[in-house]
Amino acid sequence: MAETDYTDLPTPRSTLATGYVRVVVWCKACRHQADADLQALVDAGRGDVPLVRLRFACTNCKGGSRHTDCVVTSKSTAPRTGKNRPNSGATGAMGGSFRGGGS
Repeated sequence: MAETDYTDLPTPRSTLATGYVRVVVWCKACRHQADADLQALVDAGRGDVPLVRLRFACTNCKGGSRHTDCVVTSKSTAPRTGKNRPNSGATGAMGGSFRGGGS
């Protein structure tokens, strides 16, 4: 089986450079939602890892649930709040509610 080429996929560094997109991460266990802290990922040496290879852990859950998912979206799209989409106002990976990690 051939290995997948990840060279042209977005990374935390390239996503930050655009200035108009964000990575929203949510926990499937507790439904917590926050923007990933992409600068913290770059500072931690993970800036060139493709977003599809990163795994996030929710620090809102006891034990840091890894049952998370993420989406890249426009910064002008505000997170929805309410019963199904809580928004604690926290700011994401490694610096708040979600820790970024490797594959």
